[in-house]
Formats: sequence, C-alpha cells, structure tokens
Amino acid sequence: MSTLKDIAKHCQVSYSTVSRAFDPDSRISSTTRKRILDYATEINYKPNLIARSLKKHESKTIGIIIPSIDNIFYIEVLKYIEIALKHCGYRLLVSFVQNDVNTELDCLELMSASQVDGMIIFPEDRANSEYILRLSSKIQISQLFNAPYPEIDSVVMDDVGGTANGTRYLINRGHRRILYLGGPERLSGFTKVLNEYGVPETEVCIMADCQNSRQVVTAIQQFRPTAVFAIACTSEYAWNAIRSLNLSIPQDISLIVYDDTKWVSMLGVTAIAHNLEAIANTLVNQLIFRLRTKDSPPKEIMHIVLDPFIRERESVKWLAP
Repeated sequence: MSTLKDIAKHCQVSYSTVSRAFDPDSRISSTTRKRILDYATEINYKPNLIARSLKKHESKTIGIIIPSIDNIFYIEVLKYIEIALKHCGYRLLVSFVQNDVNTELDCLELMSASQVDGMIIFPEDRANSEYILRLSSKIQISQLFNAPYPEIDSVVMDDVGGTANGTRYLINRGHRRILYLGGPERLSGFTKVLNEYGVPETEVCIMADCQNSRQVVTAIQQFRPTAVFAIACTSEYAWNAIRSLNLSIPQDISLIVYDDTKWVSMLGVTAIAHNLEAIANTLVNQLIFRLRTKDSPPKEIMHIVLDPFIRERESVKWLAP
C-alpha cells in the first residue's frame, strides 16, 4: 500500500507538501497540487481520513439529522447541502429520526460520538434542549426551517408570509370560498389576508388537523369550495380527494399547495416554492463561516430568513368578478 512518503518521493516534494495537497484550504500552487493528486489517483491512493482528523483535530465532516425519512422535501434539500459542503471540502454524515429505530437524541449522540465538526438539525420542538445546548458549546450547530433555539444559528423560511401570498393569489383571482388544509403554525398568514380583503371566516373552511383524504372528500362535499389551499403533506390528501370525486382541476375546483415537490411539478399544480439550492448554500456558508472563525471572539447569533415564492402553473382558475 502506497504512503504519503511514496508520493512525496515520486513527485520530488516534501512530505508536508503532499499532506497539504489533500487539504483544499491549504496554500499550495495549483500545478503542484494537480501533479500530486494526479499521481495519487494513478496509484489509487486514498488518504486515511481518521488519521488526518486525529492529527488536525477536525474531521472535515458535517452531521445532519433528518426528522423524517418519508418527507421528500428534506431529501431534496439534502442533495444541495451535500453538493455545497463538498465544494468546501467537507463530507456529510446523515442520520434519520425513525420510530422504533432512532430518536432525535439517538442521532445527536451518534453525531457527537462521530466527532463531526458541525451539525445541521431540523428541530420541531425543544424536547432535547438541555443536550443540544450543551452540545452547541463544543460543536457548531445550525437550525434549518425551524428555529426553536434562539441561542443557535438558523436559516428559516417565512412560511407565514408564503401562506399569506398564496391566499392573496387565490383571492385576487376571485376565490373567496376557500378550503384551507394545514396545521396552525401557518394559519395566521391565511387569516391575516382574509382580514385584509374583508373575507369573513364564515366564507372559508379551515381544517387545521387534516389526517386523510376521506376528511377532505367530506369537506369538499359539504362546503363546496371554489379552491383548496393545501399546506405541505396535506397536498396529497387534497389531490386524491379531488380526483376521487371526479372533479377537474381547475375547471371544477382550483388547487394551490405549499411546497413544490416533484409530483406537484409533474401534475402542473401551482405551488408556494422554495429555492432549495439557495437555502442549502446559505446554510452551508453560515456553518463554514462559523467553523473558520471559531477561534475568533464570539459573534452575534445569525438568524437568516428566506422568502418563498409562487411558482405559477395551470391549477388555479380565474373566476368572473
């Protein structure tokens, strides 16, 4: 098995120069780095990452804890996070919270034991606040999408604002009889716009605890909305309910959803969308900045809010005034 010394001898450079060639942040001429890496590839040399992390007191690894393996939105943003981290010379260690397999605390302990340099979490509450805050004193942590910890950096979406914009979109197209499907966390954006336009809540139907398509079918039959605004995971319930009633979109009923997943795009449904690549890049830039300035005096906690936007397709009908 070839070693760094073998590569140094062949390339006629010092051992330390070869070692720096494998560190994207090190100062070394591009010509020398290319010559070393090309030869390493030729002989199929792989650096011992564990040994390097012990020597440099850093693993060049970022841990990420995904709260649900079933949520395709998390998987899509994960792709962009990995690309952004790779460009910065970091690897990604992923752990999923799954019932009967891993709790959030299990995943946090795994990341700590793996000696990751930083961590990305999708916290939904402060259930493990004591452990997370203690861990944040040793490992750089950033929150994504939700920010229940004001003491920790975050990148979040203005979901309330996005919901408000989606509601305005429907009302401006003549819809006032709207069926809202979604949890209470974004409901304020919906009700705010109703008040702006003078739409009484008696003209809308709010299902803050939608569990399945059958409930949506019943609501559509009883309330007879002109449009459905489905938040996140309820969008599939809405689509299945509309199709089971043999209603045509948008001729019979309009549909707008929050989160522009692949199936939403394929079916031509108007959606409140996020720039996933921008989210990932913002988060990674925040995290890497913290890691590279960790020996500097403490800086103010960074809470970055990004705005979603409407991706217009053909699922919302204009109603006559």
